[in-house]
Amino acid sequence: MSNVLPPEFQTQGRKDALSRVALLSSVALLLSALASLLALIPSFGHSAVAVPQVATSTISAAQIKEATDQLKSAQTLLTLVAPTVGAQNAVSDVLSAVTKSRPAGITITSITYGLTNGKGARGVLTLSGTTKTRADIAAFRVALVRTNLFDTVSLPVGVLVDSNASSFDMSVSGNF
Repeated sequence: MSNVLPPEFQTQGRKDALSRVALLSSVALLLSALASLLALIPSFGHSAVAVPQVATSTISAAQIKEATDQLKSAQTLLTLVAPTVGAQNAVSDVLSAVTKSRPAGITITSITYGLTNGKGARGVLTLSGTTKTRADIAAFRVALVRTNLFDTVSLPVGVLVDSNASSFDMSVSGNF
């Protein structure tokens, strides 16, 4: 079937249809914009009616001083604890390695832990104890070196030389 309308009328019909679509689209967009605007009106009215009251308070000089003192003490504690937080090995792991490396003939009477001042977290353990033989203390020193947890294991030479030495003080240091 062929269209019996001449081409000029066909073109005019297409233009008319396109005009109707454009008109209806613009009317639909205007209606949706109007609906959005109407939906926003209550929120403008609400914000104009209900103005919240801001509570004000005064802080005394004593409260400011107390807060400042608390902050200073917290800062001091952080500077003391910071080196141990950044350490590679936990102190509990180091103490466990020390007790596992101890030969049967050695009794550890005290362990003192401290930090050295300097770069990085450097812990120092001072081990005090008693031994029955010099061979036990030498074996203990070698066992601590082999753990690879310590940078230095120091033992006074007099402990290894003196045949009557029954007590000792050993110092170990490392990143803990």
